[in-house]
Amino acid sequence: INVLAAGKDGVLWIGTSVQGIFSFNKNTGKFTRYPFLMNDGTLKANNTLDDRTVICMYVDSDGILWIGTNLGGLNRFDTKINKFTSYLNRENGFTCLVSITEDSQKRIWAGTYLSGLFLFDRKTESFKRYSEKDGLLGNNSICITEDASGNIWTFNERGMSRINPANQTITN
Repeated sequence: INVLAAGKDGVLWIGTSVQGIFSFNKNTGKFTRYPFLMNDGTLKANNTLDDRTVICMYVDSDGILWIGTNLGGLNRFDTKINKFTSYLNRENGFTCLVSITEDSQKRIWAGTYLSGLFLFDRKTESFKRYSEKDGLLGNNSICITEDASGNIWTFNERGMSRINPANQTITN
């Protein structure tokens, strides 16, 4: 087991390093295994998890499960209709996700291992990238959190960076 996430509906999500994701419904005692690709970084997923190695997971305020994979990218799993959507985009570095969170504005933030931090727009399914070129201390975004003022903090081996989403300023 690499990572765990709990849904509001009593379901425990289990992310593994070689078998994708499983769910455990504590009310029924039932385990469910979900389909995944054995991705080499070039395959496009179609209603399946885009890689077998799960690094991070997050259940958002709407009950959507967001999954970050190693050789894939950001995956959205709608638990109500059991549908996967992969947002893998290797050309823009939107791959190898290591952290995911939702802010108070219901925006999804995804941190990558080598390509920086991404703000994902659910409506347009597009993303904005923040990297060292924009002022981050590094392109490894291992942790993301929001403070009481709505600033986004990201942490890496060099320290921490604060992004003000309103005016796009970065402070290290």
